[in-house]
Amino acid sequence: MVQEIDKILNMYNVNYKKMNDYYLIDEKSHYITFASEVNNEPDNLRIQTGNKTMQSLIRNYLGNGHEKPILWVIYPKEDSCLVAEFSESLEDDNLLHGNKSLKFKKTDFGEPGSVNFSSMQYKAKLFHLYKEVNKIDTDTTINIQPESDIYSYFKNFNYKVWNALSEFVDNSTASYFEKNHQDILNSLESFDTLRIDIDYDRSSRSLTIKDNAFGMELSDFKRAFRLKDAPIDKSGRNEFGMGLKTAAFWFGKSLTVESTEYGSSNKYRLTLDTDVLDADKPKEMIIEKNKVPQSIHGTTVVISNIYTDREITGSRTIGRIVKELSIIYRRDILGVNSKDKNRPVKIFFNGKQLEAEAQKYSTIYKKMHTYLEDFKKKNPEYKFLIDLNSRPTLYKKEKFYIEHNGIFHHIRIIIGFLNNTGASNAGLVLYRRGRVIEGRVGEFLKPDIIFGAPNSFESQRLFGEIDLDDIDVTQSKDSFSWSEDLQEKLYRAINERILDIKYIIQKFNKSDRLPEGFEVENSNPTAVIKEINEEQIVHTSLELESIEEYHKSNQIQEIIEKELISNNKHINNEEAERILKLKILEKASDEVFKFDGIKYRILFTNAGNFIMLSNPIDEEKNICDKVVRINIAHDLFTKFSNNQDFKYVITRIALAIVTSEVNLSEENEFIYRFRSLINNFISNRG
Repeated sequence: MVQEIDKILNMYNVNYKKMNDYYLIDEKSHYITFASEVNNEPDNLRIQTGNKTMQSLIRNYLGNGHEKPILWVIYPKEDSCLVAEFSESLEDDNLLHGNKSLKFKKTDFGEPGSVNFSSMQYKAKLFHLYKEVNKIDTDTTINIQPESDIYSYFKNFNYKVWNALSEFVDNSTASYFEKNHQDILNSLESFDTLRIDIDYDRSSRSLTIKDNAFGMELSDFKRAFRLKDAPIDKSGRNEFGMGLKTAAFWFGKSLTVESTEYGSSNKYRLTLDTDVLDADKPKEMIIEKNKVPQSIHGTTVVISNIYTDREITGSRTIGRIVKELSIIYRRDILGVNSKDKNRPVKIFFNGKQLEAEAQKYSTIYKKMHTYLEDFKKKNPEYKFLIDLNSRPTLYKKEKFYIEHNGIFHHIRIIIGFLNNTGASNAGLVLYRRGRVIEGRVGEFLKPDIIFGAPNSFESQRLFGEIDLDDIDVTQSKDSFSWSEDLQEKLYRAINERILDIKYIIQKFNKSDRLPEGFEVENSNPTAVIKEINEEQIVHTSLELESIEEYHKSNQIQEIIEKELISNNKHINNEEAERILKLKILEKASDEVFKFDGIKYRILFTNAGNFIMLSNPIDEEKNICDKVVRINIAHDLFTKFSNNQDFKYVITRIALAIVTSEVNLSEENEFIYRFRSLINNFISNRG
């Protein structure tokens, strides 16, 4: 078998050194073995974990040693060789018994040259070994089909300034982090670390983004300008291949890009101006090509003729941009994502360097050991128990997966007990590929399943970072594209893994730092129903109408963008609104119900579960603390959906359930299942 592996590596020009059972590739140890087919499952491949070397490899991952060889499972084909690369997935003691297999699907692989992730239980990076035909692209003509005047439409996209700017930072950081670019650039005496400068010139109304990353050769330079021409490697941050164009033409009318790849003597330059494109409708453009010293590398983007309402002026606006970008690229700025932790990414806005702080977890006190022992006695079969002797501070790291609709999503969490108390410091931050997607300082996510009521100890002391690398995001990368079912499944899985930490937090605070007025009032469900009927109703119909319009406008814009990007189809607001009407319809009640100091807003919807509970969006936070969605279009209720008396009764029932859930969640870890069981019962009887 060893000779066959050597033959394959030589065939596809892989540079390696043989070292006992391992192969040294790119200065990293690899264990390479062949995949076998699965009986009666023609699309599936696997490798059993029972042999001696595999067991040793898995123990390396479960131990504290620094040497953790990468596993390559290969499957030769006629014109390429499939490779499933496993690393972090091997940190699973279930694999130690040898009765598990690592499976992956042939159909999860893309074309040769592409990089993808496995949708199976154990996460793997999927790619091909193949013979590259080194065709040097010398044609400086670029085809900008479809219709070139489509670029001017990007000004209508639904960006916030910092989300648009992050598209350029994503491209710069991807150019540094991808492939072996870090190793190459870090080896240069002239290179300190990746530096990205963002500068807005008010006098010329121009925005410049400049980096010293790896840069682009002609083929990649062309791809950066073409619509719907995504990069081959979709495992990084610039997976869509649209961000440069959409963000640039959202800001202004003219885009100029210059780039030189490391080791090349060619500098490429191209300008696209929407006034010219709209008037002349050219099919092709000519890229400028000039000679430069080979020591030069990096990319410069200049956007001019900035739209008046997109100008970056005012100390408050600039302050917000600096804050948001510091949050989004927090790990880059702290050096967490760099191979060399002493080379953090440096990002500057108008000359000011962005800074970030790591959240600090609480020291483990002796009393916490006592509380953990108490938890163990009460929960002898709990399988996610924290080891308080393994670290000086109270946090937990976990890697696991959740299955949803036949797809396995791989999750990484680090979550613990904050050193600094305060509701603004607690909550969750959701990452994808090393950058923040959801969760902001002072606005961290606090799902009820995990954090309970707003006055709970968890809401003041629990903080976590969640990595969701293979869950889809929106085009602007400011939120995840997921269903409520998947979201609830994720939060439930996280909560299950931190029950011991939550118990310690509650005990520690109750015994040692009990905040004033902690005890929950009206936790009896009967009292809750009575209180809802007697509680004062806060009328905010004008504000609710404004929020409803805001939601509708956003939904229409998303439909227009999706049609444009996915189908190259340009539709107007009227057509988008017709599509929206066929999708989810939501109508706000003109009442906000206040109970036990918490304000609940009611939305009647035609999709989803019977009762859904969520936190408000930014624009709703001034009028409510919680949003309750009631699906009155369900088969059981549809004939009553226009009856106001029915709405009155169903609203009170829903409020009785969710207010009980909010108030009892800190006393009973599994109270959230009550609403879930009701929803399942209703769904199964439609």
